[in-house]
Amino acid sequence: MKKNNVGNVQVARQTHDKGNNLAQAILVMEKRMTNLENEISALSTSVGEIAQVVKTVGQEVIAMKLKSERTMKPMHFNFLTQKGVTRLRDMFNPEFRNFPKPITKVLGRTDVKPIKFMKIAECSSGGWERTLEERIQQQLADFDESLPFAFFPGRVVFLENHHAVVFGPMAQTNKESDFELSSSFDSLIGKDRSLLFDKEEGMFYGGRYKFVDVRGVHPSGFIFDGAETTGIPKLKQIVLASQVGGARLRSKDIPNLIWEGQIRFEFIGLQFISFDNNLYRRLTRNTSIKATDTASHTANGSIVSISVKTSATAQIAPELKRRRSKSVSQSSSSGDSSDSSEDEDGKRKAKRTRLDQH
Repeated sequence: MKKNNVGNVQVARQTHDKGNNLAQAILVMEKRMTNLENEISALSTSVGEIAQVVKTVGQEVIAMKLKSERTMKPMHFNFLTQKGVTRLRDMFNPEFRNFPKPITKVLGRTDVKPIKFMKIAECSSGGWERTLEERIQQQLADFDESLPFAFFPGRVVFLENHHAVVFGPMAQTNKESDFELSSSFDSLIGKDRSLLFDKEEGMFYGGRYKFVDVRGVHPSGFIFDGAETTGIPKLKQIVLASQVGGARLRSKDIPNLIWEGQIRFEFIGLQFISFDNNLYRRLTRNTSIKATDTASHTANGSIVSISVKTSATAQIAPELKRRRSKSVSQSSSSGDSSDSSEDEDGKRKAKRTRLDQH
């Protein structure tokens, strides 16, 4: 009887041990299954992420391809309509948002007073660039201003924070119509100018601006597009002034070339730097300006860069006085030396103002 009991106990223990081992094995298997499920889940996540990355990269490649195709073709633009101006602003505003804000107080373009010594209507007559140059020199007599002026009639589009862009013909060779144009902006990149701009009310001082290159926004250039024709006369003269090769373009042929898209344009950036209130007050004050004969000068309607360096006048005058005194003391009986000094005086005055044609 005892032997049977012992045997039963041993069998029971063995059964219990096997049960424990089986339970542990089940726990291990369940743990492994959990780990495997986690690995499968992680792998699925990774596969999903990879798929999303592949999708995103594919979309970016397609977008880049489409953008490349677009930038390889000239873009149509119209600076004469509000819709066209808005489109240009949307395109170029991002290029200027990283520039520092101006440190000087700025007058809004609706608050500035017009320049009274030059009417916009005069800018359509022959020799208006020379007229503007001479009148600025008269207006700024004895004023210490050595920064050149720039004026782009009808071609400036203002952006955010007083920045702006201006357009003109880009460098191009047209074999179909046999002409070659140069860019009028290459020599201006990186330079500062006092900007004058025009509106229907007249001509205004805009402030100090630096020319920056934004042609990378659309390297293939722009084609003027629109039903309006009022802006074409403003473009004819700058196209003529930009021609450097081929058969000489005729003024009457240029509108058709522009409408046909054979003449491409480009935009250059104008980074706002500061607003000179003293210069502004001097330019807008009421003064009597001596009339200038514009008929004797030739206008080309191109970029006008006017350099007025009145500060040099104070340095020139004493030197001329010393030379005149010396000439009089050396030759009291002859007027040759005095005449020579007067001729030199006239040459120096002529050099005070420089008009760069771009």
